Amino acid sequence: MGPTQFAQTARRYWWTYRPGALAQIPGQDRAEFFAQVGRQAADLAEELTWQIKDESPQLTDAAARLRAEDEALRELVYLEKEPGTQDREMPRGR
Repeated sequence: MGPTQFAQTARRYWWTYRPGALAQIPGQDRAEFFAQVGRQAADLAEELTWQIKDESPQLTDAAARLRAEDEALRELVYLEKEPGTQDREMPRGR
């Protein structure tokens, strides 16, 4: 997953589960906000991949990367859902 994919996932997640927080970001600033989240998540995933590989050398690079991406998503993208949104389903794709 690269910065763009992380950014797209963050955008879909916030649209679905964090509409109040999303509304606080001016429309003209949203693209840069999500691009920055995407870059941060990609950087964190890269860092965590090597950390995970060091801690669990038996893992393949791909398995370590997937684990790192999941952690980056949990830390930077999948923030607490706003009340009333818990039963929604996040759209797939773009």
